[in-house]
Amino acid sequence: MEKDENNKTNSRLSPDEMEWNRDTFRFPKSSIVESSFKTPTRVQWFIGLCVLLFAMLFFLGQLLLPDKSEIYLVVSSVSVLIIAFFGLFSLSKLTKQTRHLRLLLNIDRTTGLYGSTFLMEELDRFIDEAGHELVLIFLDLDELKKFNDKFGHRRGDILIRNAADILSKTVAGKGMGFRCGGDEFVAMLTDISSEEAVELAKSVHESFVEKGISASIGIYKWKKGMSADKLLYEADQAMYKAKRAGKGKLFIPDIGSYGNADDLDGEFIE
Repeated sequence: MEKDENNKTNSRLSPDEMEWNRDTFRFPKSSIVESSFKTPTRVQWFIGLCVLLFAMLFFLGQLLLPDKSEIYLVVSSVSVLIIAFFGLFSLSKLTKQTRHLRLLLNIDRTTGLYGSTFLMEELDRFIDEAGHELVLIFLDLDELKKFNDKFGHRRGDILIRNAADILSKTVAGKGMGFRCGGDEFVAMLTDISSEEAVELAKSVHESFVEKGISASIGIYKWKKGMSADKLLYEADQAMYKAKRAGKGKLFIPDIGSYGNADDLDGEFIE
């Protein structure tokens, strides 16, 4: 109840904060370096002109005398090379934009974090690569539906964005943050020791408490032979163990031992 009151207190926005900041909900800027040709459409128009030039020169070369046609054939050959070059350039640019669009489709618009689909792809990829350490921090915002019902979805979105910012900034350089659902977030920590992972989880929890955001948090370490689905499930169970113990808590199981998260002993942090 105390945590919920904290959320309510922090939900009272100032007049400036009540203004809808649309920049908060835009996609991240493209990291693709733009060429002098801003879009593939312009490249396609240029290729079309080269094709037309080639056809005209080749046609003239067939009509003219042999001693004159060689000049036009040389120019038409150059046109073919230009067509091939810009064709490859266009395909390369389209491939980059397709890859970038795929990444954008995996980004949650409200938070700027990657979504659950990309999370599963990344988990599968890291698990398939031998030698990686992998730890998940799973958190759930407490009573988000009640918060939205009382204060509105705009304030709820701001609360969600604040939680996402805390998560992403805290794990930066050590892992990635993901939004798995309306009120659920996951941080995937890679190549990190158990002790470091626990300290990061504590930092996330402390930052939430400082901001007056109530969240139940669990942590779980990947064990050899465990699938991505099983790992995510166990991290989820660690979070629910914290929630059952009272909202706003962090549950740290003995992540160095084997077993289901729900059966492991551990430490609860207020």
